[in-house]
Amino acid sequence: MPEETLTTDPATADQPDAVLARERVELIRTVARAALGYEQLRDGQLEATEAALAGEDVLVVMPTGSGKSAIYQLAGALASGPVVVVSPLLALQRDQIAALDGRLGGAVALNSSLSDRAHAAALDGLADGSHRFVFLAPEQLRNDDTRARLVEIGIALLVVDEAHCIASWGHDFRPAYLQLGESRAALGDPPVLALTATASAPVRQEILTELQMSDPVVVTDGIVRPEIALEVVSRSDLDVATETVIERADAVSGTCLVYVATRAAAEAIAERLDRPDRRALAYHAGLPTAVRTDIETRFAGDDPVLVVATTAFGMGIDAPAVRSVIHLESPASLDDYYQELGRAGRDGEPAQAVLVRTLEKASGRRMEGGTASLDRGLLTRVADGLAALDTTVDPADVAAELSVTDTRLTMVVEHLSRADAVDVEDDGTLRWHRGVSVEEAVEAAWTEHQRDDRLARSQVQMMREYLDTDSCRWRMIGAYFGDADVAACGRCDNCRTAGTPTGTTQETHDVGPFVPGTGVQHETFGRGTVEGVEGRRLLVLFDDVGYRHLAVDVVRDSGVLTVS
Repeated sequence: MPEETLTTDPATADQPDAVLARERVELIRTVARAALGYEQLRDGQLEATEAALAGEDVLVVMPTGSGKSAIYQLAGALASGPVVVVSPLLALQRDQIAALDGRLGGAVALNSSLSDRAHAAALDGLADGSHRFVFLAPEQLRNDDTRARLVEIGIALLVVDEAHCIASWGHDFRPAYLQLGESRAALGDPPVLALTATASAPVRQEILTELQMSDPVVVTDGIVRPEIALEVVSRSDLDVATETVIERADAVSGTCLVYVATRAAAEAIAERLDRPDRRALAYHAGLPTAVRTDIETRFAGDDPVLVVATTAFGMGIDAPAVRSVIHLESPASLDDYYQELGRAGRDGEPAQAVLVRTLEKASGRRMEGGTASLDRGLLTRVADGLAALDTTVDPADVAAELSVTDTRLTMVVEHLSRADAVDVEDDGTLRWHRGVSVEEAVEAAWTEHQRDDRLARSQVQMMREYLDTDSCRWRMIGAYFGDADVAACGRCDNCRTAGTPTGTTQETHDVGPFVPGTGVQHETFGRGTVEGVEGRRLLVLFDDVGYRHLAVDVVRDSGVLTVS
């Protein structure tokens, strides 16, 4: 690979910013051609890479298969030193390292499967320049020894891949995602490059907040994937829905991915779909690592395969020729669904995403809603305990004293930290802010938790509305993600039923001052922002109650909604 790095040169230090920017852009294009084989970069790729190399914090929201990996690869290769890439799954880390294939400076992973010697050797390779990239889970950045060594080495860029995990996983079972901002500060506050394929307005804001991103550059590159035909199929009960999923998956020509809620369902459906000319494989967290790795390899291979999986499978796996993604029952939000259906058609060829739901009841992860519950009494107990101490305290000691799990304690501390009551020191210990009232801190933390819960429940309602809408499904998804100018796809089940051709624009309605992006005030719901317009409805994201659809005619004529 080219050896150029963008360190400051005394000869160019006095050059105008525009000149330096042109030089960065030309260097990015040169390395993209030489090392990655890119004859031309997309505008979003180039803009994000150049901003990261200029020392800016950058959030990139681009659809699956649009080349987000090239952004961190190029930015990392041309940075002035080692690069930490936070990546959520071991399978994804393996895939990312394999994709680099020794180019752009080499890469290594740090995870719990390594021996102490291998762990130390990996860090030594990062220090001596043998490796440019280190891939790790957010939990590794909470390891005192790992973090101390990374500080000693000096990190030039912090990349957070699949950054939506901060919002979707951080509040429930991986609270280390909510501590990435503290980890960033402990590493010396390097620039952050956050990448995701799905981020509605509240998810984007949480990413920016938790990563402590300062005046970030936000790069977006379209939401709609017109090559994917969307469809919702309703069935009376789970047994009938399961039979429909089996029939639809069996009819797919090519690789197919079926999402289910439970391990038992994955095993049972895979067994029924398995046939000699196309294997059907169950995938879930209960399988041995070697088995899961083998399935991931087959899924990304050239031969058609059918995988029946629980959530998270497919994240980051480069399988371009998936012809169908089928869901048995609904995810809890459009954020989740968009992420999962996006694994279809990465090669740009026609594909389908079918959601089979039951009308009888919701079950499993489907339509649950709400955030992981926090007990107000536990908030008070932790706050009382920390406030009574005059020194820092190890969170493990607090967890043992209060008989709570580390995960639950981390969630409580995160809420108290947001209330400016608790500091998490660089070594991971906790300190109560002197002079902060326990009662006021608990009230603030509890209010924030309830606000998070209302938002999550409103996201469930948006998912329900997607299931029931009779308009273009891609148009509704576009409005949800803030894209106000989505034309009819012409391929979803609703467009086909209505005979709506591809590219048909919405009938224009007078929305007055309530165009997308406008800040508004509602008499009941409070402050919010117009996210999208869908026909005669506004989609508004309110600070306190989450998403609401409001009739344009009603709000315009009644005066209940005003521009703030």
